[in-house]
Amino acid sequence: MKYTILPNDLTGIADSAHEAIKMRYGLGDASIEMAIEKSVPIRPTFHWKEPTEIIMCEVAQRPFPVVIKELFADISASGLPIRIIVAYPRDAPMSAKSFQDDVKLAKKFGIGLLAVDDDGRGKIEYQGVSISLHFPEIKYDRFPKAFRPLIKDAYENYMDQGNPKAGLQELGQIVEDCILKIGIDAKKKNQLVTNSFKPEKFIACNRLLDLMIKEEIIDIGILGTAKTFMKARNGVSHKPKSRKAAIERDLLMKENFQIGLRLLAEIPNECKKHGLKFK
Repeated sequence: MKYTILPNDLTGIADSAHEAIKMRYGLGDASIEMAIEKSVPIRPTFHWKEPTEIIMCEVAQRPFPVVIKELFADISASGLPIRIIVAYPRDAPMSAKSFQDDVKLAKKFGIGLLAVDDDGRGKIEYQGVSISLHFPEIKYDRFPKAFRPLIKDAYENYMDQGNPKAGLQELGQIVEDCILKIGIDAKKKNQLVTNSFKPEKFIACNRLLDLMIKEEIIDIGILGTAKTFMKARNGVSHKPKSRKAAIERDLLMKENFQIGLRLLAEIPNECKKHGLKFK
């Protein structure tokens, strides 16, 4: 492969990274050192334009190069579903601490990591997430202690494991379990009087929410948001067929993760007002 911008000492790293990404995602040859779109202020080492996602790779001497750090906000502002992967030599010329700091920062921003060994073998260490799905670090102290490890697991799935769909589903399960616990306690305390809900029998979460809204067990605005959230989180499981659909799916997925977090912060306070257990 021919490069005009990339330093000569990184061309071998680039060739290995190119093959590793092609193999991992089933791609053809990439566009080399070309602009992605007018709205994206970078000409990466190479990139692929897939129907539902753009995959770009920047080859550098370190896992989180300055160019990505400086242009991340602008790339994100494009709104395009771009997955950024940085390829670098496994024996990067930097201290162990600086290397680990780079890896940590890259994962924080959802940047994929691809290390290339001395023998030219490239391995994707972290696949990252589409930049349109990037979610900032969560402040866990706003949630009850019982929720914090569960929310942390969901976030780690979303960002650290590069699987936003699984992270959202995990967060949704926390909300669903919370709603069921409230319903059971409300029934036990005779605040939920309907005969349509028997705690020992299965009931769909949306059906239980309907009953709780009808009897105003807690704030109906919160319950209504929970019902919309439960429906929407299932809607993002469908694979998009176009880039436009992917953008819409990513926005919905990220928005719903935020809504799920808001529910888990608001529901406990609302339950306390009504003397109900949520966990």
